[in-house]
Amino acid sequence: MTENGINWWKTPPESRDLNPIELLWHELKHFLRIIVKPRSKEELMNGIQRFWEKRVDAAKSTKYIGHLQKVLPIVVEHQGRAPGH
Repeated sequence: MTENGINWWKTPPESRDLNPIELLWHELKHFLRIIVKPRSKEELMNGIQRFWEKRVDAAKSTKYIGHLQKVLPIVVEHQGRAPGH
């Protein structure tokens, strides 16, 4: 990328701050551990379905995507390194 004049920084792998789906996966795992507490494959599958049907909507998606506007300037300021928050 540097040879082609593309300004880029190496970013932390699987950074929740830079990947909105990671925020959602984190919330799903929390929901399953704290609320559903599945003891069988069927309970796990039902819990996942319940999460997607009841807890995920356009507003939540917009919130997580909007989070990028907040953290991207911080990542740029730190030249791609983890900002430590």
